[in-house]
Amino acid sequence: VLTLDEVIQYTAERELKKQVRDYQAKSGLAIVMDPYTGDLYAVASVPEFNPNNYSGYSSQTWRNDAVSSAYEPGSIFKPIVAAAVLEEGLAGPDDIFFCENGTFQVGGSRIGEAANHQFGWLTLQGIITKSSNIGAIKIAQTLGPKRLYDYIRKFGFGDKLGMDLPGEAVGTLRGLPQWSGLSLASISFGHEISVTPIQMVSAIGAIANGGVLMRPRLTRALLKNGKIQKRFEAEPVQEVISEATSREMITILKSVVKNGTGAKASIPGFEVAGKTGTAQKIDPHTQSYSKTKYLASFIGFVPADAPRLVILVMIDEPQKSYWGGEVAAPVFQRIARKTLRYLHIPSSRERVFVMDRA
Repeated sequence: VLTLDEVIQYTAERELKKQVRDYQAKSGLAIVMDPYTGDLYAVASVPEFNPNNYSGYSSQTWRNDAVSSAYEPGSIFKPIVAAAVLEEGLAGPDDIFFCENGTFQVGGSRIGEAANHQFGWLTLQGIITKSSNIGAIKIAQTLGPKRLYDYIRKFGFGDKLGMDLPGEAVGTLRGLPQWSGLSLASISFGHEISVTPIQMVSAIGAIANGGVLMRPRLTRALLKNGKIQKRFEAEPVQEVISEATSREMITILKSVVKNGTGAKASIPGFEVAGKTGTAQKIDPHTQSYSKTKYLASFIGFVPADAPRLVILVMIDEPQKSYWGGEVAAPVFQRIARKTLRYLHIPSSRERVFVMDRA
């Protein structure tokens, strides 16, 4: 008995296919998960293949990118850094950081903001809402390399999650002795680290559910002749942050959708929390970051204060636009809206109506 739901899977595949086609993207991926159980409701990727005729497709097409491929996540990684600082009590959501008016020297490198933004003083919440790279560096510097590394590991990165799927990749997280003078800065905004989509969904699921990292679950039970032979229970891996930190992070991530880069993820009648990402890809020929190839992503959860769904959308090498808030957030919105309706999860307006009648 699988956790996958054919209606949610179909919805994710259809919405993903449409966006990949509309943006002439190389590929796309979407995962829908229950943050409290780790149950995977949908794992969709485009281009698809027919498993009954897999020899007719390239091996790249029939690998399961959700677990077997690792990517530099870009800005969807910033909530991990923010959660670590809050959990350590080193800063609060309203503490301010100077974002250097758009350019910052780290070691021998100058780091700028996406789209040449120039930010001065921003609160921690403002840094995540506006997705400031320099702000993320300042937050990470408050933690220092050792604590940042420890929290990244705690959130499940740099290791297998041990789920029931073959070919699970670990991603790339270099040990602390291998970090350069630039590593802390780069990792703070999701570069110089690679993660699998399933690791990313699980980590944000921990922020959503009150602080517990859950092992992703694809199999609920094994049947033989219609009888249950073995059940697979929902499995917590470990607590990574406190409930108080989880609540603070939910407020911060709601502001991304209300007032920041994630506006196109908003759903009427529901509070949505999430984060946009736009990661430059490495050009295989030059071995440096490409100016034309990007991975656009959005990860979020809904209803924000009592989440039922965590959804990750990744669109690889979209044309026309490459911003996560433009390309990936609308796909999140459509998958989430249709899934909420399908699962009969009431909107805030419907809940108020029921209470009024009572």
